[in-house]
Amino acid sequence: MAAPRPLAGAVWIVSGGRPSDRSAWSAALSAAGAVVAVTGDDQGWLLAQQGSVDLALTLPAGDLRAAEVAVQATLDRRGRLDGLLHLPPPWASDPTPAALAGALAAAVGACRGLDRAALSHLGPGGRVVHLLGGAASAEARAVDGARAAWSAALATEAPQVKLWCGVGPTDPVAGAAWLAIGPEAAAPPRRGRLRRVAARLRALGPAPGSQR
Repeated sequence: MAAPRPLAGAVWIVSGGRPSDRSAWSAALSAAGAVVAVTGDDQGWLLAQQGSVDLALTLPAGDLRAAEVAVQATLDRRGRLDGLLHLPPPWASDPTPAALAGALAAAVGACRGLDRAALSHLGPGGRVVHLLGGAASAEARAVDGARAAWSAALATEAPQVKLWCGVGPTDPVAGAAWLAIGPEAAAPPRRGRLRRVAARLRALGPAPGSQR
């Protein structure tokens, strides 16, 4: 009998991070049984994702209308939404003041629209996960702080949402196992349990029907 897939049937939207990060995380979530939509503003990358994810959605950072369209497109296709995963924003070392200001704005703008658009549509057990970079530089900590401040505001505004914000696993396969366990219940979960679930996911390979 096939081993259970811990995210079977769950619908997740993955945003933020580098395109390669989104690709890796979406593949891991798909292997765990999830139906995945990815967002981005690089049309070439989005085109390349078609066939490997359920939806590839155009979403420039801070575009609230595009965020609403992305959430609605996911709902129209699957009829449900179970989670949002915001990856750590890419970070350039030694940024100029203008670049830092832009990074701070993008750190919040990239997730604010999706969060607001999705709040009323998240199903029972749905969650919003904000992963922070945990970088050592003062500038990068400022970006993490901006994301954490938005997460705290969202928790106050929507206490019914299972929201988690912090530095999580960097390995996407382990991260999929971690999301299945429930990051808001344990941050991070016990390493032994996480390794066992991640090993099972690696052995399973892609979920049947996850390649579209």
